[in-house]
Amino acid sequence: MGSTDNIISYFEPIYSTTGQIKDFTIVFSNEKIESVLGQKSSQIEQRKMSELIPINFENGIFEELTKVIDEGETRKFEKHFKYNGNKFWFKTTAVKLENGVLTTSVDTTSERKFTQNLRVLNEQLEKQNQDLIETKSFLNNILESTTNTVSHLITERDSNGKIIDFKYVFTNAESEKLTGKQVDEVIGKSISKIYPSVHDTGLFDLMVKCANNGSIETNESEYILKGKSVWVHTTINKLDDGITLTSYDSTQIINAKQRLLELNEQLTVQNSILNDAEAVAKIGSYRWNIETKTANMSDNFFSLLDCEPNEFVPTPENYRPFIHPKDLDVYDEKVNLALEKKIISNFTYRIITKKGKVKYLQNSGHFLKTEFIGVVKDITKELKNEQKLKDKNLELKRANSELESFNRVASHDLQEPLRKIQMFISRIIDSDSSNFTEQQAQYIEKVKSSANRMQTLIKYLLAYSRLSKKKKDLVPVDLNLVIEKVQEDLEAPIRESGVEFILGNLPEVRGVPFQLEQLFNNLISNSIKYHSILDSPKIEIACEKMQRSTIPADFNKKAKEYFCITVKDNGIGFEQANANKIFELFQRLHQKNEYSGTGIGLAICKKIVEKHKGHIVAQGQINKGATFYIYLPV
Repeated sequence: MGSTDNIISYFEPIYSTTGQIKDFTIVFSNEKIESVLGQKSSQIEQRKMSELIPINFENGIFEELTKVIDEGETRKFEKHFKYNGNKFWFKTTAVKLENGVLTTSVDTTSERKFTQNLRVLNEQLEKQNQDLIETKSFLNNILESTTNTVSHLITERDSNGKIIDFKYVFTNAESEKLTGKQVDEVIGKSISKIYPSVHDTGLFDLMVKCANNGSIETNESEYILKGKSVWVHTTINKLDDGITLTSYDSTQIINAKQRLLELNEQLTVQNSILNDAEAVAKIGSYRWNIETKTANMSDNFFSLLDCEPNEFVPTPENYRPFIHPKDLDVYDEKVNLALEKKIISNFTYRIITKKGKVKYLQNSGHFLKTEFIGVVKDITKELKNEQKLKDKNLELKRANSELESFNRVASHDLQEPLRKIQMFISRIIDSDSSNFTEQQAQYIEKVKSSANRMQTLIKYLLAYSRLSKKKKDLVPVDLNLVIEKVQEDLEAPIRESGVEFILGNLPEVRGVPFQLEQLFNNLISNSIKYHSILDSPKIEIACEKMQRSTIPADFNKKAKEYFCITVKDNGIGFEQANANKIFELFQRLHQKNEYSGTGIGLAICKKIVEKHKGHIVAQGQINKGATFYIYLPV
C-alpha cells in the first residue's frame, strides 16, 4: 500500500438516531493521501469526512459510499475533487468490507487534461480546416464575382534561365467578358500566342521586370478586343515563380478623363471670357473663406487697383491699405457685419490705387457655406455722369424758370397790341361796314376771328405758365363745391347744349383751389364742346378710393391710397391711339373749322394733376364718348 500510486481508504458509516447514514469516519488511508490533502495518514484517521473533506458532500462521493453500504454492491465512479485550491479528478472503486467501505482511487487529472487538450486541439483543427474551406470558397467567389480580370501565369525560361514567355495556369470567368476568349482556350497557353499585342504595348516587358525584381508594375494600353477598341488597365504582382495580372476595362475612365480635359479647356476659355467681361464692365470678383482666412481675387480686381495679378496675397488685411482713409470706418463696419451676421450689404466706398488714383467701388455679394462670394464694380465714371446729369437738371430747371418767366412776360406784352388790333377792327366795322364789299367783309371777319383766337391762346398760355407746385399752396378742397362753381361758370353753354349731369359724392383733397377749378372746367368744357348731336348729352362724375396696388395705370405711385375721379361723357369720343397725344401742348384732333380751341386745355389738365402728385389718363371710342380718369393721393 505504501508503494502504490492509488489512494486506498476505509470508511465506517456514522448513523443518525433514525438509522440513516449521516457521515463517515475515516478509519484508514495510505500515505498517498498526503499528496492530495497535504496531511499524513495518521493525521486524518478517526476524523469525520464532513470536517476534513466537506467537498465529498457536494460532488456526489458521499451518496456513492452510502449506496455501497445500503446495497452491498461494488460501485465505480469518477468525480471531481477540489481541496485547498487544487483540482483533481479521481476514478474510484468502492466495495463493502465488513461494516464499512473500502475505496481505491486513481488520479485521472492528467488524463483528463490531456483528453481536454486533445479535444480543444481537435476543435481548433476542425475550425481552421473550416476556415480554410470558407476562405477558399470566399476567394473563389471573389475571383468569379469581381468585375476585374484576374490571371496567374508562370514563367517560361530558356536553358540560361532567361524569361522567354509566360504560361496561363489560371484566369477567372470575367476574362471571357473582357477578351471574348473562353477560359479553356487560355489555360496552358503562352500569353505571346494568345495576345501578341502585349509586346507592342510594353506590357510584356513590365511582366518580365516584375518577375525578375518583384516590383509591382502597372500598365494602361489600348487593345482591339471583340472587334472594338478597348483601354485596359493592368496591375502586375509577383507570386512565387510567376505573376498575377489584375485587369479591368478603363475605357470609360479614359473617356471621362478626356471629357474632363475638354471641360477644363472650356472652363479655361470661359474664365478667359469672364476676365474679358470683367475688364469691359470694370468689375472684379472675390472669394473669402472666413474659416481659413484665405481669399481669391480675380485678375481684373487686381487691375482695378492698378496692380499685376497676384501682386499681393489677397487677404482683408492686405487689401485694407487701398481703402480711402475717409471711408475706412464704413469699410470696417461692413466687414465686421459680414463676420458677425454673415451678411454682405451693398455699399460704396473709395479706394486709392497703386498709382494714386481715387476710384469709387460698389460692393455686392452673398454668403455661401463658409465663403463670402462678391463682386466690386468701378462706378467712378457713373458717379461723374450722375453729377453731370444733376448739373444738367439744374440748368434745365433754370431754363424752365426763365421760359416760364418769358411766357408770362410775352403773354402780357402780346395782349396790349392785340387789344389795339381788336379795338381798331371794331371801329372799322362800326364806321364803314356798309361800304365794304363782300370780300372785304370776309377779310375783316377773318382778322377779327384770328385776333379773338389769339387772345384765347394767350390766356391759356398764361394760365399754363402760372401753374405752381409749391407745397404751401395746397389746402383742403371740397370737390363737390368745385363742381358747383364750374357749373355756375359754364351756365350758358350748359343751357345751350342741354347737357345732363350725373354727380356722385366727391371727396375732399389737398390742392390749389383755382387750379382744381380750372381742371374740371377744362374737362367739362371739352365734354360740352364735343357732345353728341345724336343722343342727349350726358356727363357723369364719380369717385372711388383705390389701393395703389390695384390701380392699372402706370405711374410713380408714392401714396398708399388714391382717389380715382372719373369724368365720363357720351360725346363724339376719339380713337384710343390718340389717348396720349391729346394731353400734349397745341395738339388737336380736329380742324379749326370743325371745333374751336387752342390745343392747350388738356395739357393744362395734365400739368395740374401732376402738380398735385397725381396722374390722368383718357379712354375713348369714336361716337361712344370719352372717359377721363384722375388719380389724386388721399
